[in-house]
Amino acid sequence: MLELEFKTRMAGCDSVRTVGGFLGSFDPPHCGHGWIVARLLDRFEVVVVMLPSFHFEKQVRPPLNATLDQRIEMLQALRATSPDRIHLAVAHEVLYLRLAACLAATFPRAEVGLGMGDDSFRRLLDSRAYFERKAIPWAAAEDHALSRLARHVVVFGRSGALPGAVDVPASIREISSTAVRERIRALRNEGAAPCDWRSRLQGWVLPEVLEAIEQHGLYR
Repeated sequence: MLELEFKTRMAGCDSVRTVGGFLGSFDPPHCGHGWIVARLLDRFEVVVVMLPSFHFEKQVRPPLNATLDQRIEMLQALRATSPDRIHLAVAHEVLYLRLAACLAATFPRAEVGLGMGDDSFRRLLDSRAYFERKAIPWAAAEDHALSRLARHVVVFGRSGALPGAVDVPASIREISSTAVRERIRALRNEGAAPCDWRSRLQGWVLPEVLEAIEQHGLYR
């Protein structure tokens, strides 16, 4: 299904001139994601944070993972930092080239770009192989679309090996959703009080996200 299901109300899509998409699992959303979105807002008029409705190479197993609805709830804290310019959507498509087409259909006058890590950028450049895995035809039009999209991708470099990538500070680079989940499981095993959660995860997760994790009993 080639579409985006927006979870936040938008107005004036026809007037938007630049839009950046940011696809991720956000399980949970963390301050590293917030840092990336802030950098994307420096480049794009509107940023669409996109959650996949299915995963190409991952498994979601609640309560080890958050459900889709729970991740949407947690992302509201990130959106609240710039509610007029950050929008949330569920992507019923995970191929970057087709996601860009979804954004172009929603924002018909906008130049479309994407934000992603260097590993994801390499996967974007290998789009033809992913199309073939899903038995989707690839033709000259896709080559042209990929070449154009690649020029409008903001790459965030963790490895430092990709020329032209935005350098991610070391303090941000160490934050990941996997590391947050592991810290929370360790805190649960220690029987730590909620105040200890907040101090041990300060600078990693927004307080509103942490409250949702506690409320839903996530990452057991």
